[in-house]
Amino acid sequence: MSGISYSDLRTQIRNYTEVSSTVLSDSIIENIVLNAEYRIFRDVPLDAYRTSTTGNLVTNQDFVNVPAGALVVRGVQVYDSTSVTTGSNVWLEKKDLSYLEEYVSANTSTGKPKYYAMKGGATGNTSSTSGAILLAPVPDQRMNTKFITIVFQIN
Repeated sequence: MSGISYSDLRTQIRNYTEVSSTVLSDSIIENIVLNAEYRIFRDVPLDAYRTSTTGNLVTNQDFVNVPAGALVVRGVQVYDSTSVTTGSNVWLEKKDLSYLEEYVSANTSTGKPKYYAMKGGATGNTSSTSGAILLAPVPDQRMNTKFITIVFQIN
């Protein structure tokens, strides 16, 4: 089966739901299609769209901006090195935002991050609008300028 055009897809959706374009406008169908694409990107790990980026941790900063264009963050890795992303490292465990908020309020200590959570209504257009990765515990002085690698899926 070959693919169909966007125009044909809109027609098929309207025919299936038995409603006209006054009810299912083009903008509503576009949102339905985009949400379906995002769900597929989240649930199906397509290697063709997977990439990674590196950055540095900053003392007492509990977040890292998500790279521009990132749709789904697949993992976050922290290295003990300050010069290269090789050697001793750990993959952080993904947790819910509320878990991190409770963890940070119960543990006032800082240190090497163990957990991460996603935060923000990301648009994916730029690194400042792609949401943030919250870290816990908050990186301390020993973690300053240590490498962090973010593995993510782009659109």
